[in-house]
Amino acid sequence: MIEHGPRLARLAFYLCGDRTRAEDLVAEAFAAAWPKWSAGRIDSLLPYLRRALVNLAAKERRHWLVVFRHDERAAPPPSAPGADEGLWFQLDLGRALTALPTPQRVAVVLRYLEDMPEAEIAGLLGVAPGTVKSRLARALATLRTELQGSDNA
Repeated sequence: MIEHGPRLARLAFYLCGDRTRAEDLVAEAFAAAWPKWSAGRIDSLLPYLRRALVNLAAKERRHWLVVFRHDERAAPPPSAPGADEGLWFQLDLGRALTALPTPQRVAVVLRYLEDMPEAEIAGLLGVAPGTVKSRLARALATLRTELQGSDNA
């Protein structure tokens, strides 16, 4: 059970964007799964924990959107001479991922971070494979636009 921890923490980080909160989400998922797993009611633990993480992250995101609806995101600081451009790209990518709607962000993270096939993502999320494909297409178009815009700034 514990061997899934680092992988799930990485998944949670890309879903919520905060390392500390990601670790908390993983702990919450493990805590919720433990009674069912120890009673033998969970056949495959990793998919169950993945789904729990997706649900917990979505719940937290909805709460965050209600609380911070009117806050505007601060612009990234201008890069200093000699600054690591790769770092700025990672920060821009993180901001762009966070700005995606939850269903699109979940699809991108599961597809490209967890390297799950679209059919498996569809099964995990309970949607049609075509829905996963359209979410990925929209998300990638948005990410391209956002990241090209940050290059011009």
